[in-house]
Amino acid sequence: MVSITLLVIGISVAVLHPDSPLPSQWNPTKDLSIDAPLTPITRVQMLRATRDGATCAKVLHAYGARFDELPNLDRSENCHIHDRVRLRAVGDVRVGPVETRCDIALRLAMWERHGIRRAAQAAGLRVTRLFHQGSYNCRKIRTTRGGADDWSQHATAGAIDIRAFGLEDGRQLALLRHWDGENAGFLRAAWRTSCDWFKLVLSPEYNSLHADHLHLQASGWGVCR
Repeated sequence: MVSITLLVIGISVAVLHPDSPLPSQWNPTKDLSIDAPLTPITRVQMLRATRDGATCAKVLHAYGARFDELPNLDRSENCHIHDRVRLRAVGDVRVGPVETRCDIALRLAMWERHGIRRAAQAAGLRVTRLFHQGSYNCRKIRTTRGGADDWSQHATAGAIDIRAFGLEDGRQLALLRHWDGENAGFLRAAWRTSCDWFKLVLSPEYNSLHADHLHLQASGWGVCR
């Protein structure tokens, strides 16, 4: 029992000490680094960053994301944006500009760095821009049968809709036109990797309302369709 206690103390000191030999991506007490290799600790660090606006902004600044921090928008109980930012770029990829929550911007950055970039490289492409259809929209959920009573996640900027990927050579891969086209493999790979960073993702595979975009949402139950 004593040896186990000493082992736990030793591990705790190794992790918590300011001069810990652990690489930061393996240290749960360190801030998330978007550029760092992914480890089992990445999720812990990301959870902390998405729950705290100051930490989120710090992580994005460290990555070189271009954005402005804005005052919270409180239109009503159902329609608001907390930890509000105006995002213009994640890494070298331009976005928007779009007003959204900081945690959505952070999830976009993780998707760009660890999903889109790898999918593009595998397809011999380089993505330089993300085209969106907005994030904040004070409205209720839309369905193929009409409106619903529940408020959309867009009403609190808890989601963003991506409609196309701009390439280095000037081409634009739009989901509406290219989902089943020559670069369908890249578009589907980008869609699948977005599910690693967003908790609910709806693609053109889902229904006609999503034929022209990816709906990327921060809350949900792991749905990827």
